[in-house]
Amino acid sequence: MFLRILTALALAPIVIFATLELKTIWFGMGLLMLFCGALAEWSRLTVNTRSGTLFGIALLGGVALLATLSLEYWDDRVIKVICIAMTLFWCWQAWAICRHESALKPSSIEPTLLRTALIKNYGAGILILYGAWSAIVILHQDPRFGPIWVVVLMMVVWAADSFAYFIGRSLGKHKLKPQLSAGKTIEGMIGGVIGAVIFAVIAGVFLLDLDVNGSRFVIWMIAATAAALISVVGDLYQSRLKRLAGVKDSGSLLPGHGGILDRIDGLIAAAPVAVCLLILG
Repeated sequence: MFLRILTALALAPIVIFATLELKTIWFGMGLLMLFCGALAEWSRLTVNTRSGTLFGIALLGGVALLATLSLEYWDDRVIKVICIAMTLFWCWQAWAICRHESALKPSSIEPTLLRTALIKNYGAGILILYGAWSAIVILHQDPRFGPIWVVVLMMVVWAADSFAYFIGRSLGKHKLKPQLSAGKTIEGMIGGVIGAVIFAVIAGVFLLDLDVNGSRFVIWMIAATAAALISVVGDLYQSRLKRLAGVKDSGSLLPGHGGILDRIDGLIAAAPVAVCLLILG
């Protein structure tokens, strides 16, 4: 617990400062480095080969870098398509997680089928990380929103995760998806969403300067609530991937948290969904 809090206190100011102060092109490149690190961890969970890891990082890095360097030429319609596609993907994952109730035991899965499942998840990882990167960078450079919206969106996801963690530990009795994550509870999930919504109201009024009677505030609250809910799906998706790989954490870079992927699993799911709602709204 001490390491978890200490790491969060050390990293949060750096992330917030970089998001608010860096121009979008430099912010995008910094975020790209972070996501390439996450993809390296994803590769170790799935293909577990040096060539596969390097290929994935080169592909993600090349496409994202090209997009960063040509931000001013991006067509809004392309971004909308990316965000809508990722929103549909995460809605599908939510349905799949709710539908499959059987225990996930990698030892009982035929090795060839397990290997195929992991490779498919590796391919999905490249698309998921690129979709999340695109959404965050576009929100950062959008003249209607900008860096402060990125910070607040990240804080909504952090609030959902933190409230879920502490409420789940103190009040949690009913397991959410024990076959995927033994620690997550229904009480924790509800508490996390409620905490994120309360924070979103406060942030909308005092940080985003939104009129509580205006349509922009309504759209923001819908986007924030969706982000909090879908962040749980992103967390469970990564838990499923780690369960298939037979590991507890994606890495050990962040004391108390695990790897990069363990820290951003909720954000990479929440970002495209929230940005989709904000842009279309």
